[in-house]
Amino acid sequence: MLPNYHFLGFELNWYSFFPSLGVFTTIFFGLWYIRKNVNIRLSVIQTLLFFFVLYILLMTGGRIVGAIENYLKVGSFPDISVFFAAPSAGRFRWCGSLLMVLIFLPVISKKLLKIQNFNAFFDMLALSFCVLTVFTKQACQFSGDGCYGIATTLPWGMYYPYGVAPNILPVHPTPVYDSLFHLLFFAFLLYWDVNRKKVSGQTARIYFIAVPIFYILLEFIRLNPVVAYGITLPQVVYVLILLSVIPIFKIFMHENKQQEYQLSSS
Repeated sequence: MLPNYHFLGFELNWYSFFPSLGVFTTIFFGLWYIRKNVNIRLSVIQTLLFFFVLYILLMTGGRIVGAIENYLKVGSFPDISVFFAAPSAGRFRWCGSLLMVLIFLPVISKKLLKIQNFNAFFDMLALSFCVLTVFTKQACQFSGDGCYGIATTLPWGMYYPYGVAPNILPVHPTPVYDSLFHLLFFAFLLYWDVNRKKVSGQTARIYFIAVPIFYILLEFIRLNPVVAYGITLPQVVYVLILLSVIPIFKIFMHENKQQEYQLSSS
């Protein structure tokens, strides 16, 4: 939407600036949440290993779906080196990251890292993902990388004259929709987590149900490659997330009850 900002010979790249701002904001929020939540207790080693595993899962999932999307667009997979590049290098899809985290992070954290009460920690991650998305989607908005929507005659339709995918007609500013949804959803989730949550894991369960539904609907006005019958690749991935939520969180809730029973008996 806007060209990169230049000042005294320094270039401010939107695609790097907003994700970096999102990461720092998310870290501050996460530290605040951990201090407020007595159920989250990690050693230094556990913390470092957890965030290392989280980063690997986020990058791997995002790159796998990005590589598949590249194949659907041009008929070939990107070079293997793309898996070792930063998200700002492109070919990175958040839906793949969420699927990978949902399936593998609980198992790795509980079985290998021996994190107690991971469900409470997963609630923190769900809230943190909202904070992160509010900022990262503005990287798409400002850089005009083509992740906007289809043409529209609505008064808030936008032009993206700069970037790799300039448009001719006004289009749906889907990055704005995305950021606004996550900002409002974060406010709701935080209220729920503080005032309404009965057991750990409920906040994360709401996140992993509501966010895929939002994105499945948003895809109908976005420009993404179609897999079949008008269904896009991200929609397929988000359906897989929804199908995974019920069995995974059923296990979460069962473990929660066991932990609560052990605490009450001791």
